[in-house]
Amino acid sequence: MIDQLSKTNNSNDLFGEQTPKKMPQETMTFTNELFQRVITAVLCSLNPTTTNNEKQNALNFLEDLKENHPLRCLTIGFELFKQQTNNDSLLHHYGIHLIESIVKHKWSSLKQDERYLVKEQLFILIKSSCLNQTFMDPIYIRNALAKCLVEIIKRDCFEKVNTTLDEVVLMTQSITRIEDNNSTQLELILLVYRFLNEEVTIYAQSIQIHRRRQLLNQLQKRLSDILPCLIRISNDLLAVNDQRERLTQTCLLAVNSFLIWVEYNHFEQYELFLCELFLKYFQLNSVKLRHASFECLLSLVNKRLAKKQLQQQQHQRNKRIALSPSAALNCQQEKIFLDYLLGDNTLGMFYRLLISPTDSIEQLRTVVTNDHLNCLKMLGQLLVKLANYLLQLFQQLATKSIDDDQFLTFVNERTRSFLQFLLLLNQHPFHLLSLNSYQALNAFIIRQPTLLSNEQFCLKLVQNLKESLHRVHFPSSSTTTLLDNGNEILKRQYEHNQKCFIYALYEYDSEEQFYWKFFSQYRTELQKLIKSFISMFFPDTIAERSVAIEINMSCLKSILQSLLAFLESIIQRTPNKTDNQVQTSLSSIYLIIEWEAFYLLIDHVLFIVRKELFSSSTSIIKSQQRIEQLLMTSTMTEQFLRTLRFLLQFTPNLSEHIHGHVLNLLSVMFFITKHDPSLSIQIIQRLLTTFQLYQQQSIAGSSIHECEIMQTQAANAFLYLCKNFTAKMIDYYSELFPFICQLYKDEFQLTKTSLSITIDESLCPALKLLDAAQTLLYYKLIHSNDQTQFEAFYELIKPIYETFLTSL
Repeated sequence: MIDQLSKTNNSNDLFGEQTPKKMPQETMTFTNELFQRVITAVLCSLNPTTTNNEKQNALNFLEDLKENHPLRCLTIGFELFKQQTNNDSLLHHYGIHLIESIVKHKWSSLKQDERYLVKEQLFILIKSSCLNQTFMDPIYIRNALAKCLVEIIKRDCFEKVNTTLDEVVLMTQSITRIEDNNSTQLELILLVYRFLNEEVTIYAQSIQIHRRRQLLNQLQKRLSDILPCLIRISNDLLAVNDQRERLTQTCLLAVNSFLIWVEYNHFEQYELFLCELFLKYFQLNSVKLRHASFECLLSLVNKRLAKKQLQQQQHQRNKRIALSPSAALNCQQEKIFLDYLLGDNTLGMFYRLLISPTDSIEQLRTVVTNDHLNCLKMLGQLLVKLANYLLQLFQQLATKSIDDDQFLTFVNERTRSFLQFLLLLNQHPFHLLSLNSYQALNAFIIRQPTLLSNEQFCLKLVQNLKESLHRVHFPSSSTTTLLDNGNEILKRQYEHNQKCFIYALYEYDSEEQFYWKFFSQYRTELQKLIKSFISMFFPDTIAERSVAIEINMSCLKSILQSLLAFLESIIQRTPNKTDNQVQTSLSSIYLIIEWEAFYLLIDHVLFIVRKELFSSSTSIIKSQQRIEQLLMTSTMTEQFLRTLRFLLQFTPNLSEHIHGHVLNLLSVMFFITKHDPSLSIQIIQRLLTTFQLYQQQSIAGSSIHECEIMQTQAANAFLYLCKNFTAKMIDYYSELFPFICQLYKDEFQLTKTSLSITIDESLCPALKLLDAAQTLLYYKLIHSNDQTQFEAFYELIKPIYETFLTSL
């Protein structure tokens, strides 16, 4: 087939391997024979049964045609639109491709009347019956035709009048009613707007600066004509969305493409109408329309927030602007806007449609789709934006005298409802939405902590953090059979993890991929939130301390009591060494995960409390005394001591990591031993005897991996005591120092036969012991002139010297 087409002389050969010379003067006339050759070449290049040589000849012919005969290509492209064959969509697409290729690469070589003729033919095509639903059904046809128009708009943007954009705008204005005979034309126009906006935003780097500037100027001049039409069409489509879902989605995405870059003052007069419209779309059953409307809503909030931030910056730079009447806060408009987005009906709708679409795990598998996940992701972004918007509003209210008490009451009520909504989302099984809810809360913690000084709220947040820090367990069929149906807490946790499993494995291939790519980062973000949350109870300035200290300490005391009570509870549920049994059921797996999560929480809380109560800063010493007086009441102190004694008697038989957590908690809670000095001795003994026990087991060669973990944990906990309670540890120096030296001598003794020595402190318990010993020795040296300390220093470095000699 290809060979026959190639057997023509060079003057007429447009399909052979040789390249004919470009015609000096070309017209848009063409022969039927040439047209059929093009059709044959197109079908040949796309036919999987043709040989590579035939395909290459066909492609060479088509490329030669585009390169050397642009006018013929344009004529052929328009004629291909008229084809009504079994392969019509392929021919239609290639026809558009030919026209777009000439527009992109040969536009400057066309004469003015030829360019005008191309535009005229395109618009005739768009307005004709050829542009029917069948023609537009393939997505690549719709997109290609719209992008072809965009390419022409980009190239005639420097014209003074009668530009392609002007014609598109005129067509938009002419559509006053959506009917079957103009719906495809409208869809194409909407795609043109969307792709044109993407050119000046997303793909701005690919356009020359002066061309992009001119495009923006043209668009901005016509915004007053375009936007009202698009908003009117969006509203009209709401009534017929079920029959025209694709057209409605295209319209919403076109509106959003303007919302992304157009200045907010163009939308300001429509903002309340648009909020209501987008929320109506969100309530529809179509997930695609819900997704598109959510994009619009998020862009609208982004624009409004950006405008508020810009206004505030201007007011800070210029006090005269800040005092002008135009700078006054429009309380009524703010109230309506907040009621749309944070009203109980809106929050309830979000909860019903997105957060809790079903209680059935099996139904959830069908609900979780790309569109559903995208809606959840946008909801998470909306939460963060609304949090910033509210905080911006509070900052604005703080600098202005607002006489409207009803408005202030309304803002506080909506904020409290929003905060409760965020708490509700903390436990959502889609971890990204959960993370966004915590990020929104963290914004309030950092910038407006007084809104969170509520005991009930704080306890709920701590409970959520404790549960969110769990690593999601992906149970296999063998472990699910071990589920204890009588344990309601375990059943609830198992069901929640099943939902997490559905969301996680929709985006990730395995538990390991989910854990390392997302959950580890998620848990790190939560730890940052814990630090900022507990730190908010200790304001930075003395003035703040004196005002809110009693409320803060009351909340913090409730949090500590709750955490200590739970610590005692989880200890009671964990097998002890004295029980002489190890659980292997699913409940034991969840118990280990629960320990890991709770340890992260309580360790961060106690670390900050200890730091604030025993800071060395002299400027806040009086405030520290006041804080300790309010926080460490007799009841609180007694609970700390009881829990500490409970820990000292507990040696878990479930996991060496849990045992390590127990040792670390003993060291963090060391500050409470000032109320019972005997406990300090017991803690030190527990840490060092644990190290010695596992050191001996390691020397004996049993459970080496477990021994390394426990030695590292014990040494790390002991080092924490020496670093943070040095003065207290010096009281036991005479007994402690020789014992520490002996322990690390025994540890170095093991390295004499080794070919290499571990020098990473995080992995080497001997180095941690050495660090602890030198901390105590240094403190002793600078606070006393006892000559015996030099002998102690010799004892300290002797094992190191001997080890170096051995290694050499």
